[in-house]
Amino acid sequence: MSRQLKAFISYSRTDAAVAERLAQDFRVQGIGIWLDKWEMRVGESLIEKIERGIADHDFLIVLLSRASVESPWVQKELRTALMRELDAGRVVVLPALLEECSIPEFLKEKLYADFRTSYANGFNALVKSMQSLGTDDVAFDAASSVASEWGVVRAFRTARSGDLFLSIMEDSILRLWQAPDGRLKRALFPRREFVDACLAPSGALVVAGLRHDLFECKLLVFDITTGALRTSDFVRNKQSSPLGAVCGSDAGVITGFLDGTLMLTDYEGQHASKEIGRAPFGVQQLALADNESMLAVSGRDTGVCLGTLNGLFEERVFCADSRVYDVALSPTGETLACATSQGDGVFIFNTGTGEETFRLHTDQVSAVAFSQDGLILAAGDWDGGVYLYRAPEWQLITSVRAHRRMVGAVAFGAGKYLLTGGGREDPSIKIWDLESGRLVSTTKGHNWERGI
Repeated sequence: MSRQLKAFISYSRTDAAVAERLAQDFRVQGIGIWLDKWEMRVGESLIEKIERGIADHDFLIVLLSRASVESPWVQKELRTALMRELDAGRVVVLPALLEECSIPEFLKEKLYADFRTSYANGFNALVKSMQSLGTDDVAFDAASSVASEWGVVRAFRTARSGDLFLSIMEDSILRLWQAPDGRLKRALFPRREFVDACLAPSGALVVAGLRHDLFECKLLVFDITTGALRTSDFVRNKQSSPLGAVCGSDAGVITGFLDGTLMLTDYEGQHASKEIGRAPFGVQQLALADNESMLAVSGRDTGVCLGTLNGLFEERVFCADSRVYDVALSPTGETLACATSQGDGVFIFNTGTGEETFRLHTDQVSAVAFSQDGLILAAGDWDGGVYLYRAPEWQLITSVRAHRRMVGAVAFGAGKYLLTGGGREDPSIKIWDLESGRLVSTTKGHNWERGI
């Protein structure tokens, strides 16, 4: 298990407001921070406390301003940290430039985080530096600086209860949002390109599935409350096939590989991963019913099949002749929904009766999700529309033009909200009140290709 990253902030009293803002942003995101205002107590030795604080932390962040470069205390803290840097043979001191000033000679050779025009840019630069210089996998969160830079929404993940939801986006940063106000609570940087991510059913953990190398999967398990990395496990199947998808279950993380292998790994990393079955094609999407009675496996271009966590799969394959953009199971596993390229609509299958239903859209359906009670199905399409259907006949309740073009993701939150995520034409997250149909909040992203 990797430890928490920690940093010491050195600053002048003139810059106390910036120092405290930085400290609060880092600490809320799960990065340990030493700030004298928070650490010092009446009667303690100032010099001894500071020297111990510098020694116990990975980095010293020095806030450079006209006041700080003249401060004897800042100079002393810098000398202490630089001596530690020489002894350790690695970077310890991270300069942060707040304003134009005379930079000390012994810092001129270092690159600095530039806060002169943008707090967000400076903060993000510090995060990236610590991320690249850290030796362990740790949780990083630059929520205040990456809220509007994420681009296309690829998928949402929600827990069985609670008002937090996870977004998977094209910039490879995992973000946790609060419903209904759409406030960004935490952002997680898995350090390497991740394939898929999920929430544990309890809503307390985020799991990122990475391709550690071409044939090895690594699971990073983050604690939602603190942002800390709890476990970091390697999972490798017998055929050494690449990872395709991950899904959270009560027993642990289900990992699907491109050779069809399905494996289960517990969240704490205390037991070896075990194979639980094989799908008839490479696994690229997984959906698990809330009661865990049914597992849907998609190969995207090879269709969808149904099975159980005991490895029992039906011979039948759905939507075999089309591309599958998304797949969902109702909470009881009674209904399967597929967003496919076939026929510009959503395919619905009753797993008990075998009844098939197809609901036509104006364009291809790109995202599907069931409500927590399983009575409503949401389907988003390439035309920007989101349609709501009611069980058991799946008749249309209502539809709305949620985004300018393709809807990248849909989900239900806390039983009261509908979440929609836009594609390249409209990179945004919208939260809708199901009872009133009212748009509650909109969070805009940024599309680098189009400059919007």
